[in-house]
Amino acid sequence: MDRRQALRLLAAQMVQNHNLLNQRIKTLLVNLLQKIKTINELTKAILETSTKVASSEIKERSAWKFDRNGSFWEYDVKKMDDIRFKENFRLNKEAFHKICEKVKEIGKSNSNMRLCIPLQKRVAITLFALGSSAEYRTVASLFGVGRTTVGQIVVDFCKAVCTNLSDCINSYPPSTEEVERNVQGFAHLGFPQCFGAIDGCHIEVQPKKEDAIDYYNYKGWYSVVLLASCDYRSKFTYIHVGSTGRNNDSYIFENEGDGDGSGHDGDGDGNEGGSGHDGGGDGNEGGSGHDGGGDGKEGGSGHDGGGDGNEGGSRHDGDGDGGDNGGSDGGNNCVNVEF
Repeated sequence: MDRRQALRLLAAQMVQNHNLLNQRIKTLLVNLLQKIKTINELTKAILETSTKVASSEIKERSAWKFDRNGSFWEYDVKKMDDIRFKENFRLNKEAFHKICEKVKEIGKSNSNMRLCIPLQKRVAITLFALGSSAEYRTVASLFGVGRTTVGQIVVDFCKAVCTNLSDCINSYPPSTEEVERNVQGFAHLGFPQCFGAIDGCHIEVQPKKEDAIDYYNYKGWYSVVLLASCDYRSKFTYIHVGSTGRNNDSYIFENEGDGDGSGHDGDGDGNEGGSGHDGGGDGNEGGSGHDGGGDGKEGGSGHDGGGDGNEGGSRHDGDGDGGDNGGSDGGNNCVNVEF
């Protein structure tokens, strides 16, 4: 090979190496541009996030709080006079603030995420729910809170009242002075020798199958009985809750759940109260006959029938006669006291 051919071969090899170098440089530049583009996108995203954090523009979680519109407490209540306030919450504004002081432990503190329900609003929610027949759903819509929130507030309030106001709500047995004062008060209202007005209501429940017969009431469904008594000022003096639905008011008041001599689908006889479903019931101190007649020496009730009592009788949807107090269609009777 002469010198000229060697130079040509060297030149061709140099051209080939140059092309390979150009391709490699081009590939490196493309990869570098892609990495620069990725870096720019990441930098832009970081800057946008930092800007949102700095300006507090991050969207709040939709599940943290559901905005509700309730203007009853914030606007309507503030414009109420004492009369309208008492109609809605069963007490005047002065007594309302005293109760708030007694149960201030149910109040909550504001957090960094949201404002709490004020103490006064919590008490108002409870008083409105307890003082009316409205469902929790209705109370929740009225005050602009959740339905479960209403239930929790009511429970917390009742626990606080039992803890802090037990001396005010526990008035049984009454003192001699209290008995005389109540009897005189009822006498002014036209009810002589009367100590209190007593009545009960049925609260629907779903009992266990093996205990269902005890909770079956004369209305045809399962319940527990709330029995309460109030004085001449319409203030409660006695409350009993939880007795099975088959028991009548006089039996519950006399026994408070001790024993129940009952007969189902026949006659029920007991020394202190008997009930007979679809039949008649007789007892020395109170008897009830559902869909029949009931007679008792100290108070008898007959539902959908007739009830006679020497000292006070009550019946529902029928005729009731009592020696000192007449039976009423609503099932109300008064406890009479002789001096």
